[in-house]
Amino acid sequence: MYLLDTNHCSLAILANPNVLSHLAAIENSLVSTCVIVQGELVDMAERSQNIENNLAIINNFMKGIQIHNIDEFTATIYGQLKAALFNKFAPKEKNKRRKTTITDLGFGENDIWIPHSAPISITE
Repeated sequence: MYLLDTNHCSLAILANPNVLSHLAAIENSLVSTCVIVQGELVDMAERSQNIENNLAIINNFMKGIQIHNIDEFTATIYGQLKAALFNKFAPKEKNKRRKTTITDLGFGENDIWIPHSAPISITE
């Protein structure tokens, strides 16, 4: 399974030759994304000059891939990972720590959600 983030979906929609080539090479594999990425793409379309056309393009693209939802388990893992990132990388001093955001640590707010939205499959 391949889980696409917003950048890769956007590049595929814009017909980036490298991304399209890779997607063609894995055509028999499951390609997916999550509702967070879908929301980011819709946001981009809504702020564009050609809203209706861009929304139609996004909807057409999303029909061709599986979209993972966010559930309680995903939310718990997200919260644990975000806390672990703060514990590891945020300033230890309380006053500085309170003002620190996840983006200050170099992580996109939504990027933490994306990898945890796909189902986990464990095989022996």
